[in-house]
Amino acid sequence: PHNTAIVYEETSLSYQALNKRANQLARLLIKSGVKVETMVPLCLDRSLEMIIAILAVLKTGGAYVPIDPELPIKRKEHIIKDTKARLVLSYSALVDELPSRVMKLICLDEPGHYNHLPDSNLNTEMTSRNLAYVIYTSGSTGAPKGVMVEHKSLNNLSQVQRSYFDYNTKTNSLQFM
Repeated sequence: PHNTAIVYEETSLSYQALNKRANQLARLLIKSGVKVETMVPLCLDRSLEMIIAILAVLKTGGAYVPIDPELPIKRKEHIIKDTKARLVLSYSALVDELPSRVMKLICLDEPGHYNHLPDSNLNTEMTSRNLAYVIYTSGSTGAPKGVMVEHKSLNNLSQVQRSYFDYNTKTNSLQFM
């Protein structure tokens, strides 16, 4: 639990700290209505907060939907509308870059949103067939299309990687999601 889980620029988090922060954010998401297979767009730059947000959404049983902050607002609007998202995770600096339709916006850079919530692990009822994330492609017609990925698929990928690369307790691996 005290080993380094993630390093971004000059900041790092241990596995324990990462887990606790993700649990706290997951509790806020649950209070905000996120449940199994709720799609939660993440309009975030690469950061520690992005990793915390991904884990938090997964802990709720929801499916995260990455949205590049650099995308045109029309594309962001399409993705948010297509996912029927009621909640978006982002930063306060990006508020003007998001469509006005967002029903609820949680800005991860505003202190006090969730750091007061319990940090213990959650017990979420979900299966390997539930969605883990939805990634939008450009689509052959030019309209973005969501590709849905289940937990089972992620597990299969990690099992193949584990056997192929002969992982052990000293092995580090970068996982793309």
